[in-house]
Parts: sequence; C-alpha cells; structure tokens
Amino acid sequence: MSEKIASRSGDARPRARWTARLVVVALAVAALGACGADDPPEPTWAWPLLGDGVASAGGVDLDLAGTYALDPAGLALDGTSGFATTSTPGPVVTTESFTVAAWVSRTPDRLEGAAAVSQIGEVAGAFYLSCGDDSCDFTMKTADSSDPSTTFRAASEAPQVTDGAWHHAAGVYDADAGELRLFLDGALAATTPFDRPWQATGPLEIGSSLSDGVPVNFWPGAIAGVAVYDSALTDDEVATVATAEPPSAAPPPAAEPDPATYGGGALTGTWEFEAPPGELHDWLANDDTGSGADSIVLRVSIEDNRWWRRYVLDGEVWEEDGDPVGDVGTFTVDGDQLTMLGEDNEESVTYAWSLDADELDLTVVEYCDLIPPANCVSDHSLVATPLLNLMEHTYTRVSDEAE
Repeated sequence: MSEKIASRSGDARPRARWTARLVVVALAVAALGACGADDPPEPTWAWPLLGDGVASAGGVDLDLAGTYALDPAGLALDGTSGFATTSTPGPVVTTESFTVAAWVSRTPDRLEGAAAVSQIGEVAGAFYLSCGDDSCDFTMKTADSSDPSTTFRAASEAPQVTDGAWHHAAGVYDADAGELRLFLDGALAATTPFDRPWQATGPLEIGSSLSDGVPVNFWPGAIAGVAVYDSALTDDEVATVATAEPPSAAPPPAAEPDPATYGGGALTGTWEFEAPPGELHDWLANDDTGSGADSIVLRVSIEDNRWWRRYVLDGEVWEEDGDPVGDVGTFTVDGDQLTMLGEDNEESVTYAWSLDADELDLTVVEYCDLIPPANCVSDHSLVATPLLNLMEHTYTRVSDEAE
C-alpha cells in the first residue's frame, strides 16, 4: 500500500506520513481489540454475596436459611444447615449451554462433596459445582434421580480449596460440544463427555444441594461472587473472569453451627458398647469378617453434628483395604429425640436418648427409608436391616474426644 501512495505523489515524504498514520490506526485498533478481549463477559445472573443476598445481575435475590453469616467478604456457611436459594424457580436453563462460577474457600471436613452451587429438582440436582477436601468437580445428571448411572462428572484433584485462600471454580456445559468442563483458578482442570441434560425447575442453591429428595452437601466455609452465564464460556473467557475481580478481602471463617441442633456438645466423645454373644456376633459372621473374634465392641464417635460407627474386634478396629469398616453421617437433636442420617442420605433413624453421667442410652423410635417415595415406620422390628438394632444399646463414654 505504501508503494502505491508514493507513486501517486511522486514524493517519498507522503509515503512516510501515510505509513505513520496507518501505524497509529493499526495500534489503536489493536488496543481496542485487546481491551475488548480483556473485558470479562457479563453474567446473566450474579450474586456478589458481600454482606447480603441481593443480585447484581438478573434481578433474582436470594433467601438465606440455616446457620450462616453475611460477612462483608463473603457468605460464611456452617456446613450443616446454612445455604442460600433463589426466591423463584430456576433460573438456569439446564438443557442448554451455560456456565456457573464462584469464588470458594472451605474448611477441612470429614464428609466429602460440598456443593457451592446447584440447581435442584424434586429428587436431585441437574448440576453441582462442588469441592471436597482435596478435589473439585462439575457434575450433571441425565435425570432427576440419585442413581449413580445418571451421573457424569468432570473432576480434578487440584488445587485444594482448604488452604484458607479464595479459589475460583467454574463449570461449563457446552451443549454444542457435548461436554462438561471444570476450571479451577482460571485454568482448565477436567473435561468429560455429556449430552443428555434434563431441566431442573427447582431453585438455584448456593451452599447446598439435593440427593434422594433430602437437602445435602452443605458447604463448610465461604462463597462469594457467584455468577451464571447463559452460554458456554471459552477457556479464555473463564480465565478472564477468574482474574477480573478477585475478592479484595480474605475469606471469612465458616459459620459456627448452632450447638442446640446437636445437643450443645453433650454427646461429643467416643462411646462403646461391648456386645454379648448374639445378634452382633451373628451379623458380623454373616458379613464374612473371618475374624472369629471373642470380643466385639461397637464404637461410636461424635463430634459437633457428625457421627462415626466402627467395629472393634479383639481390640483392633475392623478394616478393609486399610479403611475402618462402619458408617458415618450427621445428626440432629430435638429434645429427647436424636435423629441420625446416613452418609448416603438413604436412611435415617430417630432414637430416644438419655444421658446419665457417662452412660448414653439409645432406643429406636422411628426408621425412615428416604429413597423416594420416603417411608417411615415406628415398629422397627418390621425393618429388615441389621444396622437398625445395632445402635439400640447403652453406651459408655471412653473418651471426651472423637476417635
């Protein structure tokens, strides 16, 4: 182009002048393009969670429930009951491309799978953006079901989000590519094929989700800057979002659960019951432990609102592949009623409990099968599960700490 300009003018000086102008124009266009590329995309719905549940985009405010703290640095949740939910169903069209993102920080916890963001149906969530102690995942389901066969997950083991710092997590459902993508701190962390979504018409929840129709996966820590986009953001766009406006203050600590919901700590510690010959011995023998143990002790450890059940055979904790055999879950106390929920959220047992010094007496009141349709029975002799009657004993506290 510059050669043609010079030949028209018959002089080299216009050539230099026009060349300079073209360079200036090119630099200006490049600068505009770079500025546009660096601008983060605008979310369809967004909640800063900096002291309130008011939406900054989309006009759908949040209702909050359970134990939480509205800290200026982010929403602090207790990991037991606290969560936020949209005041209207939706809003995400889960059958089309979308992106969900949040700044998260969580405390180490013995139960895995805390949900930062989810949109639920009647039985389960259509998607979950979740993190455990040492992994995060973006999960979607093919149906409103808790059946594992309906679950597709893009999961990564890094980074850990329990280090006391904020981390940016994002999940992308790309309908055109038929793919789930998980991003951590702006970088692509995992992908998995997925092309059979269903539309969840329940609310979007922050800090919890749903399994078998039961609220689960409560977030123990802080969440801020939740944003949802009605498109599949590109890798570069997610990276831009992750660096555009990081939280300016450190994450607040997890909210403290209300002690009254788990008996004010009266049950904290390790409790044991030594089984006489009979049901417990017969059940373990039928379970092929191969131990032939003379002494079988049922050990229950309780800390805050969580419980663990282990079997001690001749003084040694029964293990399989290096892991203690037993159960784990959460519990709540309402007066003299103690309700224990299993980790898989498929069943719960309510006991009448009484405490006399270091003696804890448990008597079954009701058993509930929580797999929809839920069914509860008060006559536990009709329930064909050995685990139900195993807990109905008088326990002795052997330690003030959970072991």
